[in-house]
Amino acid sequence: MAKAVTESKKVPLGCYLTPDELRDLHEYAARFEISVPNLCKLIIQRELCKPKLNTFRRRYFRKVGKGEGKRMTVKFANKAVKDRFASHVRECQLGSDDAVGILFRAEPREQWLRKAIGWPSGFVLESPGLDS
Repeated sequence: MAKAVTESKKVPLGCYLTPDELRDLHEYAARFEISVPNLCKLIIQRELCKPKLNTFRRRYFRKVGKGEGKRMTVKFANKAVKDRFASHVRECQLGSDDAVGILFRAEPREQWLRKAIGWPSGFVLESPGLDS
């Protein structure tokens, strides 16, 4: 049986996003009924499998600092993911925060997850209420 990874041993990846960018990410994640951190982990994993960073770079690169936004951080239990991502980002000649920011900004507009699942544009997962 696998041991649970304590929070202190998890490896973070993140960036600053503007309030509008963060809202877009939250709204997009809500369409799938998944948490924003889980959505962001999928986005990073997708990048490792099917790189789009260089394609998205010109359109979604922007610097957002502490004063302009809020930090969005995800934590991976597997340090190898962060190491692979760091290597990939170096090849793209970007910093980790910049790369993560590009990917987190791009997904609500590019909608890779929706397309991967095969949902049509505008599809929203219907959730039965508590009365069902």
